Amino acid sequence: MRGPFAFVFTLVMTSGCSLVILGDATVTPSCATDDECAAGFLCVDTVCQAGTGGILPVEGVVVGVDGGTVEGPFGVTLTVPAGALTGDVTFFVLAVSATTPHTGFSATGPFVDLDPTVTFATPASLTLDGTGQLFRQEDGDVWDELTGPSPFAISQTGVFARGTPDEEEP
Repeated sequence: MRGPFAFVFTLVMTSGCSLVILGDATVTPSCATDDECAAGFLCVDTVCQAGTGGILPVEGVVVGVDGGTVEGPFGVTLTVPAGALTGDVTFFVLAVSATTPHTGFSATGPFVDLDPTVTFATPASLTLDGTGQLFRQEDGDVWDELTGPSPFAISQTGVFARGTPDEEEP
C-alpha cells in the first residue's frame, strides 16, 4: 500500500490467501453477491476475491537487465526492454480496489498495482484492460494521465487504471 491514505484496499496475493488491508488492520471482506465487491472482484464463498482467471503470477516474475515480460490479470502486460533495469527485479501484479481515491477521471477498467515501484532507465510498455487513457497514481487521489495509444510507454511502475478524463466545468 502506498501513501498516507487510510482507506485504500489492496488485495494481497503473495501468501496464497486473499486479504484486504484497511489502514493498519487486516479485514476479510464479506459478501453475498458479486455486486457487493469492488470492480474486478468476485464473491467466492462469501469473500470478495480478485477475478483473475487464474493468471496471477503468485510467485512474481523476475525481470533483469536483459528485459522481459510480465503478464497478469486484467489484461496486464508489462514489457521491459533490455537495459531498462540495472539488476533483477521481481514484479507482482496486484488487484487494487476501485474504492482507491481518484479524481479527474472515470475508471473504465480495473485498478492494478505493479509492485515494486521501479523507475526504468528506458521506458517500458504497459497494456491494461479498459478503454480510454492510462492513469498512474502519483499521491493519494492525484493521478497523472498518460496519453498515447496502447500499449502505453511508462517510466515507472505503480498503481494504474484506464479511464476517461472528467470534463472540466466551464
